[in-house]
Amino acid sequence: AYGEVVRAYTGDDPLRVLVLEDELPQHLPGGFERHIFTHDHPLTREGLRALATSVSYLPNQGDPAYPAMARALDAAFAAHERDGQVALAYQTQAFLGRLD
Repeated sequence: AYGEVVRAYTGDDPLRVLVLEDELPQHLPGGFERHIFTHDHPLTREGLRALATSVSYLPNQGDPAYPAMARALDAAFAAHERDGQVALAYQTQAFLGRLD
């Protein structure tokens, strides 16, 4: 749901893959292995808004688009909250390889 709000206000996909695995052999010709790390970040409604206002690519307080974005965040929060929190699921991929 957070990704949908980001897409609505930036036109960008926050879940896009920045490293194309099929291009890695040209950069790591000695081979590589991928490791995936996941992490859930629990946030209150205020924490979700604080996260959104801490990034430069979303409207901030004072921006004319901020009230609508805050309402969209509140709606996403209401749809997914449990015990006053939502969890943002993060996934990091690390590629370890050799240059030879």
